[in-house]
Amino acid sequence: MADPYLLSAKRFLDLGDARGAEELARQSLAAGGEGAEALHLLAESLRRQGRLEEAGQAFKDVLKAQPENGGAWLGLGLVAEAGQDTQRAGEAFAKAVQFLPDSLEARLGLASAHQAQGRGIAAAEAWLEAWLLKPKDFRLHNILWQALNEIAELGEGYVGAIAKGNEARAMGMSDEALAAYRSAQALRPDLPFAHSRAGCLLATAGELQGAEAEFLKARERADWVETGIRLSPGFFQSLEEHRPALEILNLSPVSGPVVVVGCDAGYFSRYAATLHQSLVRCEDGKTGLHVHLVHPDAACLKAARAMGAGISVETPEFDGCSRNFVNTYYASARFLALPRLLDAYGRPLLVMDIDAVLLKPLTPLWAAMSGADMAIRRLKGRMVDPWNQPQANLVGVSPTPGGKSFTDLLARYLAHFVAKRQMFGFFDQTALYSVLAAAGLALKEGAFPDDAYGYPSNRGALSEELVYPPNLIVGEVKTPVTEAPNLVCRET
Repeated sequence: MADPYLLSAKRFLDLGDARGAEELARQSLAAGGEGAEALHLLAESLRRQGRLEEAGQAFKDVLKAQPENGGAWLGLGLVAEAGQDTQRAGEAFAKAVQFLPDSLEARLGLASAHQAQGRGIAAAEAWLEAWLLKPKDFRLHNILWQALNEIAELGEGYVGAIAKGNEARAMGMSDEALAAYRSAQALRPDLPFAHSRAGCLLATAGELQGAEAEFLKARERADWVETGIRLSPGFFQSLEEHRPALEILNLSPVSGPVVVVGCDAGYFSRYAATLHQSLVRCEDGKTGLHVHLVHPDAACLKAARAMGAGISVETPEFDGCSRNFVNTYYASARFLALPRLLDAYGRPLLVMDIDAVLLKPLTPLWAAMSGADMAIRRLKGRMVDPWNQPQANLVGVSPTPGGKSFTDLLARYLAHFVAKRQMFGFFDQTALYSVLAAAGLALKEGAFPDDAYGYPSNRGALSEELVYPPNLIVGEVKTPVTEAPNLVCRET
């Protein structure tokens, strides 16, 4: 006969009532119920209450009776992790993986413990095993992808070969780097990551045909950043005309250049006021603001009108789309709308992120756009991947024939993947890179200064407490706006 206390304790845990589960587990133990299982439920209920010492002892008691209990080893690892004992956490998670090889939580715990102890190869290997359990999880893919992009330690196997390639690339030894990536590909031909690394290496060297072949192999194996990279001229020739389904409600009344942002109602409510206030302070009414809203609500429309902003809106259909696709669409919507807005305004536009703040006048940016079809900030460095060089957080366009061709092709590029419901990760970045690198447009490109955009030194603080480097022109906010910050424009 099933133990009624245990059944109820499990239900209480499922409902998030750890205190109630603890009481029922203790009643089961007192009644002589199934000891190890009741003790395990007791341990887990204690862990969820943050009573780590008691929980750890209870998990150890389970393991005295059942040393191969993977769930208890997992619980012990979580207790040690919460207590910041990374050594014991790693040991416990390793045991959990041994007895529960299909446990995603155990493998992620093991990866985190390795990472905390500076064992990058071991961490990446654990993340790889976790990803193999759930390869369609974009968050897992991104964690592993980022780790393999950056790792440069001595190691063996697939991860070690990629690390060797990264180290050689950082030293400027391109042939050795490519050989290492090829070695990783041979070890695991089913995985995309070494193909992505080789593609970035070749693209940086200007070998676009070879890079395209590597990116193709990567995207055949998994959808991620490589899905948005196309370096074949024929691809651009096949793109269809794009007619954005948007409505321009009004244009900014300011006669000068215009800052363009795009977002949903949630991001608008969090960040628009900060950006607008800084624009007024730093540009002194000489620069307009245009907000392109995806699925706006009445409150954000009212607020945008009160700002005197130009407004355009769209309501795309997202049924059946992943959250990653929807978020990526929000980031790309401003570029999809850009050809219409450039035609409507007929003057220079500066496309920005809405979660940004002006710290100085935009004078250097407008100067960089003078006489140019478009302008952008490019990251530099041997290990900066090519798709990450042209930065999407500041893109200037002019109403010249070249500027219009650029915005039109960029919108058609993005629309192609929207129609296929195939947008992942940093898609606006990969689209910009592909169009600028391989479309064959003869553009006069202006260069924004390196300090045009950057990040606070105390990321995560409240917006009014963020501290930025003194030379920065535009800074990222990335925190909810709780109250209007006291921003003072620093003159150049």
